[in-house]
Amino acid sequence: MSPIIVIIKDDLRIHDNPALYHASLERKPLIILYIFDNSKDQLSEGQARLWWLSKSIKNFDLSLRKKNSRLIFKIGNSLEILKKLVNETKPCGIFFNKSYRPSYLKCEKEIQGEFSRFIVVKAFNSKLLFEPETFKNKSGSYFKVFTPFWKTCFNSRNEISKPLPEPELISYDKEIPSDNIDSILKGYYGWSKKLENYWSIGEDIAIERFNKFCQKNIFQYKQSRDFPGLEATSNLSPYLVSGEISIRKIWHDT
Repeated sequence: MSPIIVIIKDDLRIHDNPALYHASLERKPLIILYIFDNSKDQLSEGQARLWWLSKSIKNFDLSLRKKNSRLIFKIGNSLEILKKLVNETKPCGIFFNKSYRPSYLKCEKEIQGEFSRFIVVKAFNSKLLFEPETFKNKSGSYFKVFTPFWKTCFNSRNEISKPLPEPELISYDKEIPSDNIDSILKGYYGWSKKLENYWSIGEDIAIERFNKFCQKNIFQYKQSRDFPGLEATSNLSPYLVSGEISIRKIWHDT
């Protein structure tokens, strides 16, 4: 049976992961792939970000293994890696969630152009409540002032789709070698071990932090958020960057 390749980027979670979920509905084996593209802007990531990313990737792989699947991790040029993998595995589709980094947008266009001629290529929104082109002002241009933009979004809040459930996964049974995740930490001197005293990483931790915030701190947030000495905010920003928690889940659960 031909597999589907699911490309993972800033969406290192199983819950409300549109590309992963919709691929699973096809009832085909899934090759779940993360490419650390050393030809694009990931090479310029700071050490703290790379430390977080490496642990987030490992945690995502562990979550997949609990569902009888696994993550394939590759380092190199995204398009060249995909060409090789498509040639070797003969997939019937490539699914991915959209990213809005300029280099990723270029890569997504390259993937569409290279592969959509002979296999299905599908892109999904997993990062935003509304896509950038959704709203325009009365003159037909994009908003340049926040308040009217916010009001338009808020008035359309009932259109925000609900989070998708965790998918049932069918694993790809042929061996595909992975690169070493820790190799992205080249030049790492161990200083970020201090961060481990303050941060735990992964989808389960992100959801746990979110639930804790909703149960307590959210009720004092308006009064307490301006006092750095208080544990008053959600601390969810780094989890959102890596996609360890869904923005739609946050919206619908608060």
